Amino acid sequence: MTSRAAHRVGSAALVLAALVVGQAVRSALPSEDAVSAPFERVGDVGEPVSLRYATVTVGAADGSTVVEQLGTAMSTTGVWLSVPVTITAHGEPRTLTHAEVRDDQGRTFLARGTRSSFLPGTVQAGMTRRAWVTVELPVDAAAGAELVLGLRDDHRLDDVAVVDLGVTDADARRWAATTEPLTVPQPEDVGAGEAR
Repeated sequence: MTSRAAHRVGSAALVLAALVVGQAVRSALPSEDAVSAPFERVGDVGEPVSLRYATVTVGAADGSTVVEQLGTAMSTTGVWLSVPVTITAHGEPRTLTHAEVRDDQGRTFLARGTRSSFLPGTVQAGMTRRAWVTVELPVDAAAGAELVLGLRDDHRLDDVAVVDLGVTDADARRWAATTEPLTVPQPEDVGAGEAR
């Protein structure tokens, strides 16, 4: 083998080795999604969850096939889920704009639009405000569902509260058979640092 041929073989071997090492390093590093994932602060119903920008406490969920908001009744073939949330803002006024229900299959249902909603308004620093998350769900999404709350829709590298709502199959079936309207109150301030 000539020195030129040996040099080519050696160069090819070095390139191949670099590719193998590069792939090994790339495989060992976390994905971009994992690097920018939100910081999930997990809690239970009735337990304060401390976030960077607020402390939130999620109350017990209720449900029906009919919900009434601002004097308007809406029915569903699934279930309406209504969840009270208290928010105490930290440092400066805050407006939490993201709420979703995540079922045990990983599906998400946003509390936004003409039917589902979460409109707490701005919470002044040190104050506590109570608001309700109202989401329309298929019946099979209610049992085992979690409520996810965040400051905004893009919660990469930020805190989000994730609270198991404690909804059972029996709850979901009972709500799917309920036609009495579930009245959703308007958001209200409940005091300085209080969370009832």
